[in-house]
Amino acid sequence: MLLAAVGEGWCFLLNGLSYIAVITGLLLMKLPAHEKQMHPPTLSDTVEGFRFIRRSPPIRDLLLLVGLVSFAGMSYSVLMPIFADSILHGGPKGLGLLMASAGFGSLCGALSIASRSSTRGLGRVVALGA
Repeated sequence: MLLAAVGEGWCFLLNGLSYIAVITGLLLMKLPAHEKQMHPPTLSDTVEGFRFIRRSPPIRDLLLLVGLVSFAGMSYSVLMPIFADSILHGGPKGLGLLMASAGFGSLCGALSIASRSSTRGLGRVVALGA
């Protein structure tokens, strides 16, 4: 919505300035020194993670769904500026409104899933949402 209101230049500037707060927060952190801990090799951790995913059908199915949607939907965000400009002739304002509507839909979906009292039927809701 901000992109539609003020244009892309100001949005890039505001995005860059927002990183200053994050970097300042990271620099102000005081972490206690800790002893070096022995960790198992990274490969064995990775293998154990894949075993857990294989044994947990809901986790496996969600990860496969996220992978599929990410793979198939990657062109969505890449092509959105071209679609907004060349097809809808909306320019930066059109792009801002399209991206805002996608964000609003995501927010509504996240809030509706978070408001559920149980996980019964959640798999169907997630699959239909994807």
